Amino acid sequence: MNDEAEYRNVYERYLEYSGVSMGDARTYENGALKGYYYWRQNYLKFLPANKDARILELGCGWGMQMMAVKMLGYTNVVGVDVSGECVQICKQHDLQAEQRDIASFLDACKEQYDVIFLHYVFEHMTRKEALWVLGGIAARLSAQGMLIITVPNGWNLFGGALRDADLTHEVSYTSHSLGQVLRMSGYGDVVIFSTNMYAAYDKNIVARVLKTIFWGYSLLIELLIRAVMLSFGLFEKEIRPNLVAVARLRKR
Repeated sequence: MNDEAEYRNVYERYLEYSGVSMGDARTYENGALKGYYYWRQNYLKFLPANKDARILELGCGWGMQMMAVKMLGYTNVVGVDVSGECVQICKQHDLQAEQRDIASFLDACKEQYDVIFLHYVFEHMTRKEALWVLGGIAARLSAQGMLIITVPNGWNLFGGALRDADLTHEVSYTSHSLGQVLRMSGYGDVVIFSTNMYAAYDKNIVARVLKTIFWGYSLLIELLIRAVMLSFGLFEKEIRPNLVAVARLRKR
């Protein structure tokens, strides 16, 4: 086994290595609800009106994002992940997931999807892998299909911490470099924006109110950060923690 393949095997036991536990049903339910409100607030306007649209998540993890999409009413949602642990958790929550690495799945897949998304997965790929995967995704998108990628934002105040919080992160993206890799891979009609980590939702009403108040203050902090950046001659529109790209294939 070569060194690269051996390194990639860490993802087969990613939950164990990362110290994340999803065994508590209440933790999973609350996480799925947070994901639902996040998707409703930030992504729903981009999704197809047809609730039977074919939707694929690459690197689905334990299925939080898939669950959020299903809660939005979409019925045809599937996922792929290299980790058997993650796939087992998905199946325990009645989610359709397959244990495969992304590269081999795309290489063998013959299906066409209306939406393909990667949520906090793309930054785990080397530049070479990212270009290859984007090409593979292009072959699996339907004529009007869209790609949604969410990564940590390198321009965020805590961009360095977000990048180094996980040993398996390979690349830190900004709005420019994320758009650049998409254009290089044949995508057009690219929309890039940044969001907070979650929507201001919590099952606890007190916590929800406090989050809403805190985010009001965070907007003031954001304005201050922009002012400081401008004082150094820098301007970057998208500085919130999550960087999102929504793209379609370039028409030929």
